[in-house]
Amino acid sequence: TNMYFNPEFLLKHSKDEMVGVMLHEVLHKVFGHVFRIGTRNPRKWNYVCDAIINDILVRQQDYKLPTGGI
Repeated sequence: TNMYFNPEFLLKHSKDEMVGVMLHEVLHKVFGHVFRIGTRNPRKWNYVCDAIINDILVRQQDYKLPTGGI
């Protein structure tokens, strides 16, 4: 599977934040979020999945993410 990132978005952030964003998106794939949505509300599902991923990356692994996210 291919993943695409907007270079304009990434270049607005520090290297550490770019790594965090890329890892965040990879974890969506690792956890199979797109395949596990079922009949859930897509917006709520993504919000919850983002919160879990961000907790893993920031609190448990000490990665950096841009401010303003979940």
